[in-house]
Formats: sequence, C-alpha cells, structure tokens
Amino acid sequence: TIPWKQYEGDYPNTIEVRLNTTTRQDQRIISGSDWALDIIKDTGSLGKVQLTVGSLSASTQTVPLFDDEYYHIAVNRESGSEFTLYVKQGFQERIRNEVSTTLSATSASWESGSSITINPAGTLNAKLDEFRLWSSALNESVIENHTLLPDAINGNHNSASSEDLIFRNDFEYPKDRNSDVDIKNVALIQTYATSSVASGFELVTTYPYQYTPY
Repeated sequence: TIPWKQYEGDYPNTIEVRLNTTTRQDQRIISGSDWALDIIKDTGSLGKVQLTVGSLSASTQTVPLFDDEYYHIAVNRESGSEFTLYVKQGFQERIRNEVSTTLSATSASWESGSSITINPAGTLNAKLDEFRLWSSALNESVIENHTLLPDAINGNHNSASSEDLIFRNDFEYPKDRNSDVDIKNVALIQTYATSSVASGFELVTTYPYQYTPY
C-alpha cells in the first residue's frame, strides 16, 4: 500500500511498475479508489494490460506477457483527463515487445482516495521490481530507457531524478516483510512518503526472505 495524494498541488502523473509473471490468469496489478490496472489473459502466453479510470477502460493489444520475462508498465496522465498506457519488454539492449493504448476519462476518478494498493484483489502472482511515482508525465523515450536499464532514474530533464521522482521502491534491501512491513522510499524526495506498507506476507526467516535475486 502506497500513499496517494497531492504533491506540490497535483497528484502523481506517471506510475511505473516492472513485473514478471507466468501465471496465465486475469490479475489485478494496482488499484486506487476509482481506477485500476489489470492483466487480462488471452490465449497461450498472450495477454493484454487494461487501464480503467472511473467507468471507462482501454486495453492494449496482446503481447506474450506470461513468458517469464520482465515487462515495464507505465501509466501516464498526459493532461487532466488524457491517459496513455505503455507496456514494453527489453531484450539484449533492444525493445522486443511493446504495446500502448490511450484513454480519455475524468480526472476526479484518478484523484480520489488516499492510497493505492499493489495486488489489491490477491490475484497478482508475479515477481515485482521497481515501483515509481513521478510528479510529471514521462516522455515515452524515458520510459523506453527505463525498460532497457531498470535501475535508470532519468526523467524529462537533467534534474528530474531529484525533482520529479517522488516515490520509488527498488526492492534491493531484502527483509522479512511479515515482520518488517515498511518498504523504504529510496527516491531523493522524502516529503511525499517515506515508505510503502507490506501486508499479507507469510513469515520467512532466512535470507533472501520473500525476495528473488536476479
């Protein structure tokens, strides 16, 4: 669970998440009070990602989502009510798969509630890496660079990593998330939130706990 609120007068305008799944089923990745991001199963290893804001939804074309490779997913709010969803997969320094879709929806649905939740319905069966919130909508070229270089934190301008990146979980500090529930925000900006909160994890007492090195 991550706080969801205004930062310097506006709600986050980009959400980035990186995940790997082989479970061929519909999965809810993230939800807010009145919006959600889902994986929708198709045939075989194919699936699509769907963004729902209020009562409106838009889905990407299908890609091999369930192929045991990491996908970089970004939701951009380009303006108050215009959204773009990007799904990209990097392989050997190139983009191997990429799809996107756009959605026009009310900004009130995006700006509702006080928190967002990863795996809110208990249906997400995936390895998760790199969750980020940005105050600005990222250029697609920046999202592509993050796809190819998962640790990259460049933004739209030279100082974006220290001005626009307001929340980041990089999951590089393994701890037992049954007992140590605060996952540190490693972004330079700490005024948005200092951590996310883990819940529902089984007790694991040996390193690397609920983490997988890769």
